[in-house]
Amino acid sequence: MTREKTLIQFDPSAFSSRKLLEVASSGASTNDVVQTQPADSADIPAKAAVNELARRGHYLTELVDRGLISAH
Repeated sequence: MTREKTLIQFDPSAFSSRKLLEVASSGASTNDVVQTQPADSADIPAKAAVNELARRGHYLTELVDRGLISAH
């Protein structure tokens, strides 16, 4: 029996900042489009969400408070 990898597609720029904060906080994965990641790398959407929020400059205090990024 072979096991096929399921792909998760995630484009963090397609989400609102509030939704990205939810994804980053929960480590959730999503089924939106553009970047394709293996399903066994479930933390990649969370990291992508944190990176997108940091890039936007939104919710930086909340990201620090939740321990998702360092204060430095």
